Amino acid sequence: MSEKTVNSLVAKAYRLLVKREYSHHELLQRFLKQASRQVCDEAMRQLVSQGAQSDERFAESLCRSRHAAGKGPVLVRYELQKHQVNEELIEMAMEPYANEWKELAEKVRKKKFGDEVPKEYPALARQLRFLQQRGFGRAELSQYPHNCF
Repeated sequence: MSEKTVNSLVAKAYRLLVKREYSHHELLQRFLKQASRQVCDEAMRQLVSQGAQSDERFAESLCRSRHAAGKGPVLVRYELQKHQVNEELIEMAMEPYANEWKELAEKVRKKKFGDEVPKEYPALARQLRFLQQRGFGRAELSQYPHNCF
């Protein structure tokens, strides 16, 4: 195993991690384009042991940014799973927002459609579809009348 290659991957990772958090899987996929699996694994071990890379920090960062952008829990969970963050870390990262998703759904709906919830089904269905596309699920949409989901 080339020590120089491991060091160059670690240095590259530090340059990337200065800009934003990356998941273990995401960095590993980038590294595998440049070096063997063994070299990449060693570079990742160093990054994790030095505290430079943390899936826990990545999950918290992604949850915080998506929540601030008005995205719902279904979408956030999907993104974290796509990055191969384990389920325990996903639960820990999403837990601080557990009581805020319904309020966020209403805030996002009001921003797009105004204060009044429509009484007629087609207009309400349009708003519910919008919220569903933003990542809000049944739990958040159950607060609206004529819930069709």
